[in-house]
Amino acid sequence: PSPMSMFLSSTRLMGPSIPAWLEETVQKVGDNDPSLKTVDLTHPQIDDVCAKVFASALEENNVVETLILSCYAIVDDGAFAIGSVLGRNTSIQKLQLKDIRNVREITTFFQLLQPNTSITELSLRHCSICPRGAQAIAASLKEHAKLQEFRLTDSQLSGNSLCILCHGFKQSKLQRLYLVNDDLAGAED
Repeated sequence: PSPMSMFLSSTRLMGPSIPAWLEETVQKVGDNDPSLKTVDLTHPQIDDVCAKVFASALEENNVVETLILSCYAIVDDGAFAIGSVLGRNTSIQKLQLKDIRNVREITTFFQLLQPNTSITELSLRHCSICPRGAQAIAASLKEHAKLQEFRLTDSQLSGNSLCILCHGFKQSKLQRLYLVNDDLAGAED
């Protein structure tokens, strides 16, 4: 059996079970299935346990080029597991993070993403961004030499987060910036 099969078997015996649809995806990711260029994990059941299992599979993957991840139920441990792997991953070029609502998760993801050298397109969707989260995003953007495009869609910005992001955008090597349908009602000048 493959290392991923053994991992899944031991996870099932020793810990909480993961949904069958995720188990199939994790198996393909762990096996570097060449048909799996895009992974869409926008299911509401992606929690810390699922995130850690997926991160373990992604650790050895060199095929996935696009990752869409709903972080609705992911908190500290899951954000750390996925962020750590994404920081080292060299195959993912497009990353979309959805539903990040907590400054700790934004900070964790973006601090851990800083060493990544392959992401060219980064998108945040349905996120709540406060000034501290904006600082983590801005700092990360400055470090990404290959990042060409950043999208912020259907998100809420509060305090002076828009100013912080704009300053970070100016210091980055971004070629395209998209702010789409964002709620700026809580943002300051």
